[in-house]
Amino acid sequence: MFAVKLFKQPFDNLEGISAEAGLLKMLETTGITPKLFGILQRTSEGNHPGIVQELVQNSITLYQLIVGQPHFITKQKWYNIAYQLAFGLKSINEKGVLINDLKSDNVLVNINTDECRLTFIDMGHASYMHGKRFPMTTEEAIIYNHLAPEIKHGEETSESSEVFALGWIFKNIPLQELSFISHKCLSSIPLLRPSVYDILNFVEEIM
Repeated sequence: MFAVKLFKQPFDNLEGISAEAGLLKMLETTGITPKLFGILQRTSEGNHPGIVQELVQNSITLYQLIVGQPHFITKQKWYNIAYQLAFGLKSINEKGVLINDLKSDNVLVNINTDECRLTFIDMGHASYMHGKRFPMTTEEAIIYNHLAPEIKHGEETSESSEVFALGWIFKNIPLQELSFISHKCLSSIPLLRPSVYDILNFVEEIM
C-alpha cells in the first residue's frame, strides 16, 4: 500500500520535492521513516507533483494518542514510545539529517503492535549536514511551541534544537518519570540541554 504526499503551495518546487525524497531514501535504512517509492511528476493536465511513499497502516498521530490517552495504552507502552522517540531522533541525526520540525503531529503510532511502533513522517523542513533558519513573526513564534527559543530569534537549527523539540513531546506524554529529562531538554540555553544519547540512556534506565 502507498500514499501520495501532494504539493500544492506555490513555494513547492521540484528541487524541494526531490530534496525531501532524497532524505527519505537516505533514512530508509533506519526503519523509522516511510519507504520511498518515487516522485509523481506534474502533468500537462495540471495535476500536482508529489512523493509516493509507504502507507503506514493501523496508525494514528502521536498527538492524537496524547490527547486521547486511550486506556489500552499502558504505562509500559508509553515507555516504549518515549524510547522510540529518542532512538529515532538519534538514528536520524546520526545520518546527518536534522528534522527541524519534530512534533507529535509528525509521528505516527501503530496501535496494533505491542510496542506501539513509531514512524517519523514529513521531512519537508529537514536538512542535511547543515541547519536552517525559519524567519517568523512574533505571532508565529508564540504558536510554534516545539521550536527552540534560539530558532525563534533567527539562529540556525541544530541537534540541540532537535532535543528541545523532543523535550516538548516528552512534556506532554503522560509519564511523570519523564518530567526531569523534559525539563532539561527545554532549557532556554542550548549548551545546557542533554544530548540525544543522554536522553536515550535516561529512558532506558527508567523503563
